[in-house]
Amino acid sequence: MIKNRALTGEVIAVDAPNRDAIISRVIWLRGMERQNSAAHDRCIYIHETPEERHIGKSFSFGCIRMRSRDVITLYDSVHIGMHVTISEKSIDELLRGEKPTLLS
Repeated sequence: MIKNRALTGEVIAVDAPNRDAIISRVIWLRGMERQNSAAHDRCIYIHETPEERHIGKSFSFGCIRMRSRDVITLYDSVHIGMHVTISEKSIDELLRGEKPTLLS
């Protein structure tokens, strides 16, 4: 588990109740739009969650939570300074008509 951007050594099981934990990867966001400009100061992240049953529901304190396997793929595909667009659309909607190059 990661707490305050440092590894703690604690291991948390998938769907562990009442935990908004960061398991192994964290992507720290810097809001580019006026309404999101405080994201970095508020420590808003993209990270995995042990509570995968809540994916797709508003259940965090502002972070974007993903399944572990998905955030690992994303983490390995982005770099510091890269612009990331957050969308409510599904991956299928975003990639309609395009061949996916990142996702497997």
